[in-house]
Amino acid sequence: LVKGLVSVALATSESMSQRLELFSRRSERIARRLNDVEQLAHDEQLALREVIDVCVKNNVFEQLEAGTYQTKRVLTELSAFFNATLPAGRSHFSFEPGSEADANVMHRVVADSVMLRMIVGEVVANALKYSAPGSTISARAVFLPSMQEGTGAASGAGAALECEGRLRIVIENQSQSGAVLPS
Repeated sequence: LVKGLVSVALATSESMSQRLELFSRRSERIARRLNDVEQLAHDEQLALREVIDVCVKNNVFEQLEAGTYQTKRVLTELSAFFNATLPAGRSHFSFEPGSEADANVMHRVVADSVMLRMIVGEVVANALKYSAPGSTISARAVFLPSMQEGTGAASGAGAALECEGRLRIVIENQSQSGAVLPS
């Protein structure tokens, strides 16, 4: 219920920001006065997104505790994921393919994006909390493949290999290094 109400409030706030942008184009005088309102709307959106994240985390933890959590694996583009998760201006992401074939995968993995976001978000928050002011947070993803022979109709001699493996994510800051997520 709370998540739904906050989602409506967030959508309303985003709509208000778009309308303010239109008004600001019409008059510079009004634009100067609306900048404060626009900043308030932006701050409100951040706060509402944080409330939604807390609701999602709470829901996931309740499901984990009850044993009802259902893993939802989706195709996740790592560069976009880390660019959205890491703090702008204070972070760097790199991908280290386990092999030349991995470099052609375009940095995409099939993963439970909810859990990935929660775990990486928590580690990044801790890295920021315990880092020196102005230090850089770096994230590095390393794909550790394990090749398995294909199954089903394609099985047999000359069947294609399916690439499965583990994604190892290392997040470091200047003060503390080596915070490694289990794969």
